[in-house]
Parts: sequence; structure tokens; C-alpha cells
Amino acid sequence: MHPPGRGEHFMPLLVCAGAADDGERAGSYVDGFMGMDIWTWYWGAEEGG
Repeated sequence: MHPPGRGEHFMPLLVCAGAADDGERAGSYVDGFMGMDIWTWYWGAEEGG
């Protein structure tokens, strides 16, 4: 659902995805907030921390 009268809220995700290097895999983690899963995606981090 898009916020009424607001800009595209997925644009930051699209910008980040476009900034990834060729062949680079995205990492992710999930946190809980008020009983819901909140996913975070990231690029550029070393595998295994």
C-alpha cells in the first residue's frame, strides 16, 4: 500500500539495488517489531561478518 499523496517509498531500495557490484549478493536479516517481521537488506558487507 502506498501512502496517499506521497512519493514512491520503494525508491531507496531500488537505488541501493542498482548500486550493488556485478554479481554481488544481497544479505538480509529480520527483526521483530510489535509482532511483525521487519526485513533489512544490505549490500557491500563481507560474507560472515
